[in-house]
Amino acid sequence: MFRPRHLLIIPSAALATAALACQLASGLPSSGRVTPSHEPSTPARPPTSTITPSAAPPPSATPPALTPTPRAQETRKPLQATAIPSRPLSDQGPWWVLTNPEGIAALNPDGSGFTQLANLPPRGGLLILPGRQAAPSGGMLAVMEIPGGDPYAPPTLSLLSLPQGSLEPVAQLVSSSIDYASLEGQALQDALDLWAAVAIDNKVAWSSDGRLAFSAALHGPSADLYTFSPAEGQITRLTSGKTQAVDPVWSPDDRFIVHGAVKRSQYAAGPGEPYGHQYVALWAARADGSGSIKLLDTDITGFQRVIDWVSDTEFLTDAFTDDPLTCPYQSLMRVNILDASLEVLWEGRYSARAFDPVSRTLLIAYRDHPVCESGLPSGLYLLELGSSAAPRLIAEGEFADLKWDPNARLFFAAHSPGGLRWDGMLAIPLSLTPIPVPMPDGAAGFPFVSSDGAWLAWVGDRLWIAPMDPDGPQTPQEVYGDWTDVAAWSGDGATLLFSPIDGLFIAAPPYFIPHMVDNLIAGDFSWVEP
Repeated sequence: MFRPRHLLIIPSAALATAALACQLASGLPSSGRVTPSHEPSTPARPPTSTITPSAAPPPSATPPALTPTPRAQETRKPLQATAIPSRPLSDQGPWWVLTNPEGIAALNPDGSGFTQLANLPPRGGLLILPGRQAAPSGGMLAVMEIPGGDPYAPPTLSLLSLPQGSLEPVAQLVSSSIDYASLEGQALQDALDLWAAVAIDNKVAWSSDGRLAFSAALHGPSADLYTFSPAEGQITRLTSGKTQAVDPVWSPDDRFIVHGAVKRSQYAAGPGEPYGHQYVALWAARADGSGSIKLLDTDITGFQRVIDWVSDTEFLTDAFTDDPLTCPYQSLMRVNILDASLEVLWEGRYSARAFDPVSRTLLIAYRDHPVCESGLPSGLYLLELGSSAAPRLIAEGEFADLKWDPNARLFFAAHSPGGLRWDGMLAIPLSLTPIPVPMPDGAAGFPFVSSDGAWLAWVGDRLWIAPMDPDGPQTPQEVYGDWTDVAAWSGDGATLLFSPIDGLFIAAPPYFIPHMVDNLIAGDFSWVEP
C-alpha cells in the first residue's frame, strides 16, 4: 500500500528513545481522530533482484497505447445513514477486523454490528496486527501487544477470538530483564536487533491446519522460530542459532516453514543508508521439530523472501537490495527444499516480477539501464517454468511494477518511463494479449479486485470503482471524493470497506453509495472466517 499508516522504523542505537516512541505512535494513534496528509505519493515498489536471460528474442506483441483516464469533475456522493442494518456483531461470522486510533474493532460483512473489541494499552502502547495474522478458520487473529511507557518494552503475542473479543496471551517474546539504558556499543545493537525481530519485524504465519509460526527469544539471546497450536495450547521451538529468525512462510503441505536468518535488523535512516535486513541465509525448518535444512547462503542488505510456491517442496525467491527506481531485484531462482538445490531462472538485475502458481507463468519487468547490467530491451518478459526456452519479450516499454491477481486471472503491469511515476497500466491475461487499463488520474497503486472478479477498486486522492467485463476493466467511476488509502473487499465480494480521511465507510454493488460505519479512520483490514 502506498503511504502506509503502520510503517514502523527501527532506529540506530544513537537515535533518542523519544524519537522511536514518536515513530511507533505514528503507526497507531493513541486516541481521537487522525487526519493524514493530503499529499499523494508514488506507489511503493516491491523488492527486486537481478539476473539476465540467455537471449533477447524479438517482442511477440506491442503494448497498446497507455492513456490515463482524465479526471472527471464529480462531487462526493451523499451519505445514507439508514443503509446499514441495525444489528449486533454476529455470533456466527465471518467478520471484518481492523485497527483504529482506539485499538481493534470488528463489524459484520454488511457494515452492521461495529464493536470496539480491544483498547490500546495505556501510556501510548500499541496493538499491531502482524502480517498474515488471520487464522484460516476458528475466528482467531494474532495480535502483537507492546506496552506503553518504554519504546523497547517486551512485546506479547496474543490471540484475539471472535465474536467475544477475548485477548489471550500466547507468549512474551523477549525478556523484560533487558535494560537498554545500561547497554552500549555492540551489546546495545544486539539488543535492538533482537527487539526488532520479535516486535516490529515479526511476520507471523498460519498453517492451513491452524498452527501459528512466529519469532521469539524464549530460550536464548536471539530470536528463534516457534509454532503455537491453539487446539493443544502448546508452543514448540523449531530453531536455535545466533541470528534472528524472520519472515516465516509455511509450505503448502504444512511440513516446512521457510524463514530468513538475519544478522542485523536495519532500515534506512537517511539518504544513502542501507535499507532492510542483513540476511545471511534462508532455512527450512521441519514443522514437526525434527530439524532444519539450510537452503541458501546469502549476504545482502535488503530482503530475501519467498515469492511464491511452485510445489509443496519448491519455491521462488530473489533478493531486494538497492536502487528501487531502476532494477532493485536480483538472483531470481527456484529452490528445492528436499535437496537444497537451486535453479537460476534469470541472470542479472530486473525491476519487478509476478507469478501465477496455477499456470506456473512468471512475468518479469526489465529496464534497459546501466544499473541493470544486461543491456536487453526494456519490456515485459515471459518465463514458463518447466520450459527450457529463454525468457520471451512480450511487450516493450518501461514498467516499474507487476502484480498477479488470482481473482481477475490477470497480470497487471504499471508503465513508468524513467521510474518516476506511473503513467498508465496494462492488464495481461494468460493469452498474453495486453489490454490497456483506464487508470484514474490520482490513483495510487494497482486496483483491488473483488473475490468474484467482477469489480475493481482504486484508492488514491479519491476512490474509484470499475466493472470487469470479458474485454477487461471498464472506465472507473468515482464513488468517494476524498483521499482514501485503505480499502478491501469482503471475502464474498459483496461489499467494499474503505477508510478515507474522515472515517470508516462501506459500499456495495452495483451503485457503491458510501455509508459511514464509524467516524475514526481505520486500517489493517482483515477478513476473519468463523
